[in-house]
Amino acid sequence: MINIKSATAYHLKAPLEQPYQTTFGAMTHRQAVIIQLDSTDGLSGLAETYINFPIWAPAERMAAYAEGYFPKTVGRDIEDIPAFIAGLWNTFYRSALQSSSLGPAMQAVCAIEAALWDIAAKQKSQPLRNLFAPNAANRVKLYGSGINPPLPFDIISECLDVGMDCFKLKIGYGEEADKKNITELKKYLGNKARLAVDVNRSWTFKDTLSRLSYLEDQQIAWLEEPLLIEEEHLYPELAARSKVLISCGENLIIPPGTDLGPVVAGAPNILQPAIAKSCGLSTAVKLVPLVEKAGKDIYPHYLSGAPGLAASAQLAALTRAQHVEWDINPNPMRTHFFSEPFTIKEGYLELTSQPGIGWQPNTTVLTDWLVQKQTVSANRKS
Repeated sequence: MINIKSATAYHLKAPLEQPYQTTFGAMTHRQAVIIQLDSTDGLSGLAETYINFPIWAPAERMAAYAEGYFPKTVGRDIEDIPAFIAGLWNTFYRSALQSSSLGPAMQAVCAIEAALWDIAAKQKSQPLRNLFAPNAANRVKLYGSGINPPLPFDIISECLDVGMDCFKLKIGYGEEADKKNITELKKYLGNKARLAVDVNRSWTFKDTLSRLSYLEDQQIAWLEEPLLIEEEHLYPELAARSKVLISCGENLIIPPGTDLGPVVAGAPNILQPAIAKSCGLSTAVKLVPLVEKAGKDIYPHYLSGAPGLAASAQLAALTRAQHVEWDINPNPMRTHFFSEPFTIKEGYLELTSQPGIGWQPNTTVLTDWLVQKQTVSANRKS
C-alpha cells in the first residue's frame, strides 16, 4: 500500500546557448515540470509530464496539480495503482472535455502514475522494469532523434562515436527541402547508421502514398506520424500498402480502462506510446504483449528531460525491440538533472540496478533552475 503525505511540482527552466529550432517553433530554454510524491514510509516517487509545447504548458500543468490532481492524491491509501489512476482520470476528464483539453489532462495524470510506480518499485527494492518482468533487459538501444535542419553533423558524429546506428530526421518542410535533407544526412551516415523520418502529422493520406516510392528507394527505416489527425484511421491501410515501416502513437491518447483491442488493430507496424504524454505506464505495459502478438513492435516515445527518459527506458526494457528515443540536441534537463549521468555503451543506454526508475535527482538543479514550486501536503498547500 502507498499513502502519499505530500506532493510537489517543480517548474524548471534551463537556458540554452543556442535556440533549438523545431517545426513547432524555437526553444530558447529547456523546460520541465517534475513531480515528486512523498509517501508516509519515507520513499519518494519522481516523474515528468510532457510540457514541450505550447509555451504556456508549464503554467497550465502547475495549476492542474495544485488545484486538481494533488489534493485528490495526498492522504489516499493506494493499493491498486491502475485502479487509483482510473479513478483520478474519471474525476477530471469530463471537465477537461468541456475545454477540449484532454491532452493536458492526460499528460498530468501520466506523471502521477509514473511516480506511484517509482515508489512501488522502491518498496520492493527492485528496478521498475522488474516489477513487470523479472528477466527484463538491463540495457536498451538508443536511436538519435530531434534532428531538424540545419543538420547538426557535429552532434550526430558524437552519437555515432558512442555506437548509435539509427537516427530520425524531422521532415514535412516541403518535398524539395525534405529530399535535400534526406540526401545530405544519408550521405553523411553512409553505411554506419539507418535513417528514419518523422512528419509530425503533416501529410494527407494521398500525399503520403505519393511519397512512399521515394522513401522506399531511400531505404528509410520507418516513417513516423505522416497522417493528418483527421486521417489517422487510415494507418492500417497505409501500413498494408507501404514497404517502409509505418509508426504512430505519440499523440494517441489512451485513457485508463480503454479497450486495447481496437488500439492494437488500428496501429501500423510500430506503436509508440508516450508514458509522459498520452498513455499511462500500466496501459503501456499491457499493450506490449498484445502489440507483439499481432506482429508489431513498441518503441516508447520520449523527447524531454531525464526522469521521463528513465521511465520510458524501463518500459523499453520490457519490449522485444528494446528501442527508446534519445534527443541528440543539448538538453540540461537530461544531462544534468540526475546526480549520476546516463551511461551509453555500444549504442545502448545502460540501466542501473537501483530501485525505481534507476537514478536520483541532483538536488541543486531543483533550486538553480526553479521557476515555480507547488506543494500540497496532508495539512497544507504551499
